[in-house]
Amino acid sequence: MFAVSATRTNQSASAAIANLKAKKLEQERQRIEAEKESKAQILLEAKRREMERREAEKRRLETYHNIVASYREVGIRASNARLSVKEIITGAIEGTAYTYDDIIGGRRMRAMTNLRHFAIVSAWAFRPDMSLPAIGRQFGGRDHTTILHSKERFGFQSREEAAAFISLHGREATIARLSKHAA
Repeated sequence: MFAVSATRTNQSASAAIANLKAKKLEQERQRIEAEKESKAQILLEAKRREMERREAEKRRLETYHNIVASYREVGIRASNARLSVKEIITGAIEGTAYTYDDIIGGRRMRAMTNLRHFAIVSAWAFRPDMSLPAIGRQFGGRDHTTILHSKERFGFQSREEAAAFISLHGREATIARLSKHAA
């Protein structure tokens, strides 16, 4: 009787161990499957983000090309007719979040000061009839040395050189030149 009982106990223990192994294998299979699904989701998300990034880059380039075209147009108009300094400033900030009052004001945020320098150099380039103090007065009563500083930051040697560069390349390329010469 003990032999039969021991055999059944061994069989029950073997069955229990087999059930545990089967459960562990099933859990491992489910874990691996979940990991595969998770990796697939991560890859899909990465592809979606890459597509969004490319679309954003495409929109940014289109905006950039539109801005460059508009500034080339401003440069052409400037060579044909004399623009007022206010019109030059307005053209320089067109398409940005800043206003005319921001540019002639005293705030010193980096993006705004870069636009202010661009507007100052544009006024200096497209209004050769105006002296440095006269341009400074148009920019909220700034000193003529501020105009000189802006000109030197861009590295332009003459008004004609500045006007040609701005007309040809536009605001973004001119501001990019600012950061190169500032370094």
